[in-house]
Amino acid sequence: HCVCPRLSIHAEAKKLCHLHGVRYRCYLAEQLRTAFNVHLELQQQISCHLDKHLGHDTPNWWMLNSCPACQYTLEQEPPLIYSIICACDSNNSAKLMDLAVHHGVECLDPHSGTSSIWLSEPYVDGFADEVGNA
Repeated sequence: HCVCPRLSIHAEAKKLCHLHGVRYRCYLAEQLRTAFNVHLELQQQISCHLDKHLGHDTPNWWMLNSCPACQYTLEQEPPLIYSIICACDSNNSAKLMDLAVHHGVECLDPHSGTSSIWLSEPYVDGFADEVGNA
């Protein structure tokens, strides 16, 4: 990842200290960061374990069991109040990634996505030459 948009862990630690009437110390931010990383790791391990036991761990499970954004509907399916939901973010997502738009110091994110629906950077880079040919 080129940019690591995140909330300040120090601000969150200070907020928790204020709520609990505890004087803020720098080591509390590091403890909060460690605890949150442990929480994320546990959550990911539990999800992987459940996916395995539910049979959702095959490489193409999400593709076979999700409805693409083609607005496909089933026969005799009751109509929805809203058939499609759109969101516009004023191109803020691109501002986080494109250095031509995003100004500031680049902060590399050492974390990697472990979800089966995320594509690895080397996998995506394998299609770099195909973009110009499209």
